[in-house]
Amino acid sequence: MDFVKSLFSALPTETEFWSAIAGAIVGGMIALVAQLIAIRATRKQITADKLDIQKTLCASIIFKLIRIHTNILGVYSHIEGCLSGAKQRGLVGDPWQFVTPLINPPGHVHFNSDEMAMLLGLKDFEVFNAVLSLDVVHNSHIDSLRVLSSERRALTDRLEAEEANGVMLSGTMSHEQMMRLKPKMIEVNTLVEQMKERTKKDSSLAFRALDQVNMLFREKLGLTYRVELDPSWASKNFDHGIPDQIPKP
Repeated sequence: MDFVKSLFSALPTETEFWSAIAGAIVGGMIALVAQLIAIRATRKQITADKLDIQKTLCASIIFKLIRIHTNILGVYSHIEGCLSGAKQRGLVGDPWQFVTPLINPPGHVHFNSDEMAMLLGLKDFEVFNAVLSLDVVHNSHIDSLRVLSSERRALTDRLEAEEANGVMLSGTMSHEQMMRLKPKMIEVNTLVEQMKERTKKDSSLAFRALDQVNMLFREKLGLTYRVELDPSWASKNFDHGIPDQIPKP
């Protein structure tokens, strides 16, 4: 008991001492609160920055999907337009005679790793798989278009015109000339038919992927992009009708 009394009697009794202790405690609490506020603000900023990055990647994916769809559709429309135009004018012949080259074909489109990682992180694997290879499909069509243009030009360079009627040229060739050119004609004709069939199918797949990605971004991130489709094109090129359209913001 005497020990306890002596212990308490040994403690300082000056007001300045206890004021200093209280000040240190209050100061520490204020510093802790300030640090917690700073940490919270940092976390909010990190979340905001992450959302900004997601928005940027989402917009990039949408833009590239639109390019993929319109470019593939453009190739199909060019081939179909050349063939249907010849048919309307009553012209009879092989596809290589009517499908003219595109002077300035579009360039390649590539999805980068950040875009695909973000899309994978949304955990909709059906949508991810629908988008995954579309850039490769698109670039294959663009390469095929360039090959078609060069092969057809190589073929027509070996022909001689005897008459010209506007943009239509005509001439005759011997049986031997025809047989020498026939393999190249068959090659170009086959390429035209394959491209027409594939671009029609793949332009539909590209738009469906664009529609799915739009829905996913709206559901997961609250982002809505305005995407419209020509109903007349859709009615002819979608086997199951027009896909649901994203509401206009």
